[in-house]
Formats: sequence, C-alpha cells, structure tokens
Amino acid sequence: RMQGISYMVDSNKLIKIADSIVKTGNYKVNYIKYSLVDYSLLSSRLKESYGVHSGVSGGVVIATFKPLNFVFGGLNQGMTIVAVNGVKINSIYELDRQFSRYDKNSDVCLKVIKKNGKEAFYYVAI
Repeated sequence: RMQGISYMVDSNKLIKIADSIVKTGNYKVNYIKYSLVDYSLLSSRLKESYGVHSGVSGGVVIATFKPLNFVFGGLNQGMTIVAVNGVKINSIYELDRQFSRYDKNSDVCLKVIKKNGKEAFYYVAI
C-alpha cells in the first residue's frame, strides 16, 4: 500500500511546460501579483472584512490591499474577478487555467465586480 501526496496537473499545461523546458531550459508561470481567494471558500465574516459586494455569487476575490491602487484606482482588495477575456471563472484553478492559455507578459482583460457592485474591466499583463 502506497502513502503520500498525489498531485493532478492539466495535461495541456504539462505539455506546455515540457515544451518550454525543452526549448528554453525553463518555464515561466503567468500570474498577477495579488493574493487571491476562491469566493466559495470565504466565510460571511471574511467577505464583509474584504468588502466583497453582497450581490457577488462567485469568482475569485482579491485579498491584497494596495494603498496606491486605492488612491489612484486599479485592482484592489474586495474586488471579485468573474471573467478573463470574456470567459467566466469561479475558482483560482479556472483563473490559472485561463492565464496558462496566454504567453508570459500577455495582456488580458479581467472583468471584476467592484465593492460598490458595479462591473469594471481591467487590462493587466500576466
């Protein structure tokens, strides 16, 4: 009987990683520099603490507070990412899967629900 940790990887992502390693010797991960949390994993108290709008029913919540973004506008704590380039997302796994479809430093459009409940679109490099 075997014991240990198992890990499942999307086969398309694995092929992309292997191809990159063979061609360049490394693989660069696409991401945005924010702490993110699945909406479905947040308690009511945390949703309130982050300032998530009560009309939000799914997506990925930004947990990072960035003072300059707060002052000048931009992605910030309590906003909920609900789509990437028009593709609806409900989890960090789905967000990562969408990011992995694009090359490093590609611009993607994030549809978010702001703290006031209004939709907004942000273009970010991943």
